[in-house]
Amino acid sequence: PTQKGYVEHILRAGQHLMGVVNDVLDLQQVEAGVVSLKPEPIPLKAEVQECIAMLGPMAQPRHVLMSSQIGPEWTVFADKQRFRQVLMNIGSNAIKYNQSGGDVQFAAQQEDDGTVALTISDSGPGMSAQQLNKLFNPFERLGRETSSVEGTGLGLIITRSLIEAMGGRMAIRSQPGTGTRVTLILPMTQPSSDQP
Repeated sequence: PTQKGYVEHILRAGQHLMGVVNDVLDLQQVEAGVVSLKPEPIPLKAEVQECIAMLGPMAQPRHVLMSSQIGPEWTVFADKQRFRQVLMNIGSNAIKYNQSGGDVQFAAQQEDDGTVALTISDSGPGMSAQQLNKLFNPFERLGRETSSVEGTGLGLIITRSLIEAMGGRMAIRSQPGTGTRVTLILPMTQPSSDQP
């Protein structure tokens, strides 16, 4: 049993290290502008539901309820693999930094400029203005470096860069005690008759 415990610890440490290496490589590619993107129409409802299903095993033991109020009418124009990476990163953060018995909600609405605003809201402890100012510093964990919550402090930087590379933008609002709301604004698919 002791040896098994050691092996499991080594395995978890190795997986964490591999995650750090992958995040650093992703960040390097994004900053160098060499990320290969293949934008396509993506039905938002189906993609969010797939994300919720994949994050279920993480949410269940933490008793975090994930839900979506996104209808079938929304479609965004983005790289499918990278958009899924973005959703998984924000969704996993909303679970990890939530409270037991909390919730994560996905919703969408059309903006005045014809884009779609996808919001991911959680019921976690929220962040102060000082923490928000540090949020996009590389390797910044906002005081959770020694907590049991895994992370590298690079995920949000990569996420924001990927969203911007796909022609969108990201905004984060939070206050202590009110949770966090991440908004991803992405272009909608143009009707086929409008395309050249």
